[in-house]
Amino acid sequence: MSKRTAQEAFQGEEAYDHGDLSTQQIDQLVDGAESLGALDSAELKRMVKAFEAKVAKNQTQRMKYPDDPSKFLDSEMDLDESINELQVIAGAPDLYADMIKMGVITTVLSLIPHENTDISVAAVALISELSDPETAIEADDPEKLVRNAAPRVIHCL
Repeated sequence: MSKRTAQEAFQGEEAYDHGDLSTQQIDQLVDGAESLGALDSAELKRMVKAFEAKVAKNQTQRMKYPDDPSKFLDSEMDLDESINELQVIAGAPDLYADMIKMGVITTVLSLIPHENTDISVAAVALISELSDPETAIEADDPEKLVRNAAPRVIHCL
């Protein structure tokens, strides 16, 4: 990466080296990245369904092969990855009510005492992200978020 002076930084496009990309290509990449970040109810349902399937698979394999961790290692890695993928939900507080209706909180809470500490830590980190007060403030309607989600969260506990 080349260093630029403040004057070069404010001179516009010609002072910045875009490599082989045109301004139009850069704009398309930015637009594509923004659309990838959009999390809607359908995507949330897909993520939750995949997460629940990985939890069930891990539980089944742990019960089937309690003395042979190599038999359930892959399912543990998949489950840990799935929990970490759910972190994106923290960026979509307007979907919290849907997430709670789907029972995700109960499932994540059930993973805290998991035998694999990586999974336990990932579950705690997810709960921490989802309960960050800054996230609620960023919601379109913070009062509605709290009003709809609070009774369901209390019910999960």
